[in-house]
Amino acid sequence: MSADRIRVAIIAVNYRTTTMALAFARQFDAPLPDQTESCRVIIVDNTDGSQAGELGEALRANASAAILLDGGGNLGYFGGARRGLEELRRLEWEPDWIVISNVDISFDPGRFVAALLRKDPEAVGVIGPEISSSKTRKQLNPYFVSRPPLMRMHAYKWIFRFYPTMLLYEWMARAAGRLLKPFRRRAAASVSPKEQMIYAPHGSVIIFSRTFFSRGGSLAHAPFLFGEEITVAETARALGLPVAYCSDLKVMHEEHASIGALPNRRVHRFLREAATYCADRYFPLW
Repeated sequence: MSADRIRVAIIAVNYRTTTMALAFARQFDAPLPDQTESCRVIIVDNTDGSQAGELGEALRANASAAILLDGGGNLGYFGGARRGLEELRRLEWEPDWIVISNVDISFDPGRFVAALLRKDPEAVGVIGPEISSSKTRKQLNPYFVSRPPLMRMHAYKWIFRFYPTMLLYEWMARAAGRLLKPFRRRAAASVSPKEQMIYAPHGSVIIFSRTFFSRGGSLAHAPFLFGEEITVAETARALGLPVAYCSDLKVMHEEHASIGALPNRRVHRFLREAATYCADRYFPLW
């Protein structure tokens, strides 16, 4: 293995969060330990309108080593990730691990990459790291421990079909979350395996092994936004590859930095599209 081989590629997607994207890139300004020097960062900028170009100027002013790709408009989350993957292949990188993320996350790059390089990219298809919400400290992974029942997915399809029912669901979910918070905290403290097999990881950071792509996996996801977790889980399932939750990979997530805390009607359209797509494609009724 050549010393300069890229072993970890991080593709981060930005949309109108220039400050956070710059902070994300600057995490890699300091030299990493020797064993993690083979990590490179690609940022795909989906920003459109009057803010387009801001991130490029900020990265140049800070002499960032991150590769910046202009999405040419808003490509959506996995649309932007696919753009980054195309560039990775154009550069002929063949990393063991490809990390797809938003830019509204922070972590210790040295520790994160070193821990990732200790894992076997032939043994697993997808990894979900430990993700803590910066606002609530809630653990966002595992997103789904087991595959959700068919009727649950079709219930989501109808809940998210109408804007009022979506808002009611969001309100009830948040109220239940506040009521159950003490119990969940105790449960998390009593059972916290360092690694376990799960169905789906949270979409804010998803780590793919080289095996996922060599076996035919892709980032193909028709909806513009949301539901990526289900597509990833079902792709890994079809390929016969395990999905693992690894708590030694630690990330802090600034939730709702791009889309806001409360879904508006534009976000509702994306949620409705994703809920329908995931239910009909992966959980058909007949």
